[in-house]
Amino acid sequence: MAEKAYLLLGDIDIDLMALSGGAKSARYGADFSTAVTPAPEVHCERAHISTTTRLVLNQNGQPIRILGNATSCLLGLNYLTQSNTTFLLEYQHNGEGFQASEADAFYTLAHDAFAQFRSTGAPAATLNSPIRGRVKIPHRTAAGRERFTRFERALQVERRPL
Repeated sequence: MAEKAYLLLGDIDIDLMALSGGAKSARYGADFSTAVTPAPEVHCERAHISTTTRLVLNQNGQPIRILGNATSCLLGLNYLTQSNTTFLLEYQHNGEGFQASEADAFYTLAHDAFAQFRSTGAPAATLNSPIRGRVKIPHRTAAGRERFTRFERALQVERRPL
C-alpha cells in the first residue's frame, strides 16, 4: 500500500509518504521546500527504510550481506538568477551507501582487479576474483555519478534558454 499526503503550510510545501506491503519493506518519507525570497529556495528530504540488505566486502574480499535499516536525507539550496541560470547546492546522506572503510575495501578490490587485468590481460571475473561479478554497481545520482559512500556534496549549474 502506498500513501502520500500533501500540505501547503504558508509558503512551505510538505509531502508525507509511506509504502508498505508487497515485495518491498516498509518505507516512510517526508520532504519540504520553501522559497526564502523570490530567488533562493530551500528543500529537504528524509526517508527511512525499515529493512534493507547491503552487499559489502568482508576482510577477505568476499561479498557478504548485511541486514539492517537505513535513513537517508538531503538538504539543498536552489537559486535561480534573472538570466535563468540555476545554481543547485546539495548535501546528501545515503543510509544504504558504503561506510568509509567499506568504500576503501571496494576501491582496493577494484584497483587490484584492474592491476591483475593489466598484468595478465584476462578480466578479473574469469580469474580467482573473490567477487566474480556478484557486486552490484551502486545507484547513480541525478548528475550521473556513482553513489558509493554515505555522504555526498554536489554543486550543479544549469542554464535554461530565456
